[in-house]
Amino acid sequence: MEKIAITGIGITSSLGNELETTRKKLLLGLGSIDTINFEHLNSKYSGFGSISAGLADFDLSKYMNEKDILRTSRSSHLSVFAAGEAIADSGINIDEFGSTRVGISLGIAEGNFHAVENELSKLDANGYRFELISNHLTTQMCANSASGDVSIQFGIKGPAYTVGGACSASSIAIIDATRRLRLGESDLMLAGGVSDCPRSFLVASGFRSHGVLHKETSGEAILGPFDANRTGMILGEGACFFTLERESDALERGAKVYGVITGYNVNSDARSRSRPDFQSQKKCIQDAIISAGVDFDSSILFSTHATGTVVGDQQEFDILSSILPEFKAGWMNNSKGFIGHTLGASGAIELAFNLPTFKDSKIHSCTGITKLDANCESEFLVSNHLIEDVEIDFIIKNTFGMFGVNSVLVVENPRNISGLI
Repeated sequence: MEKIAITGIGITSSLGNELETTRKKLLLGLGSIDTINFEHLNSKYSGFGSISAGLADFDLSKYMNEKDILRTSRSSHLSVFAAGEAIADSGINIDEFGSTRVGISLGIAEGNFHAVENELSKLDANGYRFELISNHLTTQMCANSASGDVSIQFGIKGPAYTVGGACSASSIAIIDATRRLRLGESDLMLAGGVSDCPRSFLVASGFRSHGVLHKETSGEAILGPFDANRTGMILGEGACFFTLERESDALERGAKVYGVITGYNVNSDARSRSRPDFQSQKKCIQDAIISAGVDFDSSILFSTHATGTVVGDQQEFDILSSILPEFKAGWMNNSKGFIGHTLGASGAIELAFNLPTFKDSKIHSCTGITKLDANCESEFLVSNHLIEDVEIDFIIKNTFGMFGVNSVLVVENPRNISGLI
């Protein structure tokens, strides 16, 4: 089946709003983790304290007017910005494709909780005068609010939908978009993911109660995945969209190509709501590699899903350590120490972070490791220092979500494909 080219990237995260500047910070090992509390919602929440989080900061007014900003949710703000940047980066004119031949596939795990929380706080502060509830809350709560707002802002009249798949959501959204293009159902797809979760008291409370949120210790360093003393994940905010086209269409219009989607897989553990399954995750990775036609004479980079939990990090490390020796050369890195875990957006954002490797031949290291877990020591793990002068044939992005939904994307170096550079 035809390969799918990534021809534009739009991104916002705590590291910034441009891939070029973000890439520089990644290569320097400079993370951006802030803190947030929820007292602005309700003074009664003061006892909860603050959490570490990666928070996005971007120009809301670049693609939305003041009225639309007030009427829409944070996930819509993030998504519209990232989509606009992807379209601009690709050099595409939506009208030239025909607006009905362009679609939107957006992954989200948990979204817009804070919109509800804002209204509940307003009620609590005003004696529960229900007439004060915003008439825009209904549309803000819709699962497809962000993809719908992208459609409205850019006049995209093809399918615009949301994919729910926990932390695998954006990868599954990209896979679904890839299928639509291969089937000829669309000619251009905007695909990616969004997360506004660090701004939600309920999301933060839920993860803390579940025991998987980073334990805040005043004055101590924030520890990332694979650190010996890691205590859990840090939430991150952000969004990322790719413009996807069939390889033949990208060649015809002379588009720049960041990478080419050649394979993928999605499966489920069917075992636990939150505990990962070794065999299911390994099979998902292996089947994705087979679907992409990756041969053992290839050099590969795994962008790991590892979130900072002891069990999850170790299991993924063990799986990849059993797979990587089969290839000519291979490495694994992690991006969550830089920006936190952006949940449903993590697959797209972290793939975008690594795609420049095809061009600059550098692999960014992990960050937030003060003492490497002895059980995760390996020549394959790029733990504290970037690697330079490497030619990578394939980037493989792992995402694993709650309810055991696993998703793996395989992206090939465009230099391997005739006519694409």
